Amino acid sequence: MTLPLQGIRVLELARTVAGPFCSMTLADMGAEVIKIEEPGRGDDVRYLAPQVDGVSSVFALVNRNKRSVTLDLRLEESQCVLHELVKSCDIVAENFSTGVVDKYNLSYEVLSSINPRLIYCSVSGYGRQGEFARRPGFDPVVQADAGLFSINGAADGPPTRIAAPIVDVGSGMSALNAILAALYTREKTGRGQYVEVALFDVAVALSSYFAMNYLMTGSSPNRLGNDSSTSQPVGLFSASNGTFYLSCSNDRSFRKLAACIDAPALVDDPRFATNADRCANGDALREELAAIFNTMDCDTIVGEMLTAGVPVGRTFTIGEALESPVARSRGTVSNAVRANGRPVPNVKAPFDLHGTPLLAPKACPELGEANQWFLDEILGCDEARAAELAAAGVFGQ
Repeated sequence: MTLPLQGIRVLELARTVAGPFCSMTLADMGAEVIKIEEPGRGDDVRYLAPQVDGVSSVFALVNRNKRSVTLDLRLEESQCVLHELVKSCDIVAENFSTGVVDKYNLSYEVLSSINPRLIYCSVSGYGRQGEFARRPGFDPVVQADAGLFSINGAADGPPTRIAAPIVDVGSGMSALNAILAALYTREKTGRGQYVEVALFDVAVALSSYFAMNYLMTGSSPNRLGNDSSTSQPVGLFSASNGTFYLSCSNDRSFRKLAACIDAPALVDDPRFATNADRCANGDALREELAAIFNTMDCDTIVGEMLTAGVPVGRTFTIGEALESPVARSRGTVSNAVRANGRPVPNVKAPFDLHGTPLLAPKACPELGEANQWFLDEILGCDEARAAELAAAGVFGQ
């Protein structure tokens, strides 16, 4: 069966997470992704902990289904080799520091003059133009700049980082959206285009209605921890042997909760009659519920609430979540095989296409694993030309 992006070729000039996440998803859809890495070292995240069998978990996550080619981009010969490759590429994805692509003759202006159908995606911290263009941008730093720290953490605690790299991943997803839109547009116009994603813009977008709250009221939202200012009962609750998160955002779900725990008096109590009443009397409601939940078995009460249609979830560890019945039923964890035959587990793409399935996962590549393939299939080199490139140090010394 045909893969969604079969026949699309991607040149990845990206490192760390945001850019590679984007091109990894393109690879999941069947695009051929050629990842260019620094000879002898490669992507910095190859060396991040934890390492298992010589593979970084971070690198393994965002580099499945790719080919790795090493090129010394400082050399004019290497730049010429990439210019040859660009002739047959559909997409370039880069997240170098601002100015690097100009230094290496790999800018959109240069590459689009070689291939006018090229879609060139640039991912940066704060955009490629303006006074902040050269400002380094990493996920937690941008979280802080965009206000995400200020709304995360306990109400009486310090501003807190969101541990998961949501800005990096969100930027990769945003880049993917922009690229797919540009591909569709190219079908109508015959031309590629430059698309840009800034981590700061993504972080602000991820703040969602918190940003809108400020824009419409002029007041910055406060940290609430696990609580909510708009709905009750919402938050973390303790059973006799575990914790769970409850989110009753309307009167209907509150009535279901009261019936489930055999507490009809809660519904009849005028303090809790409407969501507005429950928000005004949130502490009192939490006390009532805590007294009930503390006597119950966690799995039992969560199961009963789920059966009743109450929005609730156990507070699992990452390991428990990946081993959970939901993860097993969704096939969330996949296994891929490295070139050396050893398996590497991975988290599957967060979407399914039922008419055009995704590519079966292949593990992240070894550094320079595809160099010979690149010589043979992309450049069509004879032995003399291959020796000439090797002598020039194009693929590293």
